[in-house]
Amino acid sequence: MLRYCLPLMLLGCLGAAEGPEAISLEALRAVLLAAPDAASVDASLAERFGLAPAQRAALLALPLAGLSGWDDRALQGFLAASLAGDDAQLVEMASKRMSAGAGTSLPAAGGTGAGRMSGGVRFELDRVALQADAIDFTLAAVAGADSVLDTALIDGGTGLVQLDTRASRFASINFRGLLEPARIEITQRKMADDGLLVFDCVFVELGSFAGLLRGKDGSWQPVEGTGTALHAEVEAQLIDGRLAAPRFRAMRLLGDAEGPAQLALQERQQQVTVRSREVSLVFASDGRLERMDTGADTEVVGVPVASSQQVELVPEQP
Repeated sequence: MLRYCLPLMLLGCLGAAEGPEAISLEALRAVLLAAPDAASVDASLAERFGLAPAQRAALLALPLAGLSGWDDRALQGFLAASLAGDDAQLVEMASKRMSAGAGTSLPAAGGTGAGRMSGGVRFELDRVALQADAIDFTLAAVAGADSVLDTALIDGGTGLVQLDTRASRFASINFRGLLEPARIEITQRKMADDGLLVFDCVFVELGSFAGLLRGKDGSWQPVEGTGTALHAEVEAQLIDGRLAAPRFRAMRLLGDAEGPAQLALQERQQQVTVRSREVSLVFASDGRLERMDTGADTEVVGVPVASSQQVELVPEQP
């Protein structure tokens, strides 16, 4: 099975003979947009189009929903190749679907090792979009999966990497926003005892960003930040050999000698602005914001706090 577990990571890896209804690109796009998760997509592909398991698995294993550069003929070729088990053809067509330019090389289907996509790369998975100039990555086997993302260097080239989670359909996502660093460096940690995979993600030369965070009371709270780098811990569940339910465990925003990191978060109808050499957001196991940690050089504007070391974000009592 073709499984390219790539970031979005930063975030997640989800896991075609015509059936009762003739499949087309237009119909496939409609299914991808309407279904809330991979299981629903799989069920729709089986029931609506009568696709074989190998064909459904091949479509679901591709980490892009853009279908860039495809037409109905290309789709039929991909479905035929997946049914025949033609891995070489699947890899060739997958590289086209990933909107990668010249210089793209991928590991064998379902295998491990190094790969590269260059010449302009775009991913779109469950409405999480990643755009970069080039991506160098390695895949490795872990307990419960033959091939998942191990490391990745996502480079913006002369421009910026764009990671956009604002329209994400992942229910687990606890930050919705646009991050535009010069590059993203990703390293997989050893699998935790609870079966979760954790990835260390460094957003280099980040600058400013804005979005929404899942607050302690479960509501979405506006957030804005500025920093030279963002160190994030992203976790995902491993289900049936695929990464699922990605979310942020922690986000640490860093400043430098030229200026502190700054984070503005709306809390109880007031905007709390924190400036410090580093500002960390720590999330609870359900994805809600638990606390904000800062350095000793902290300046807080908006509400009084008792300590410069920690800002507790507690919902107002009724």
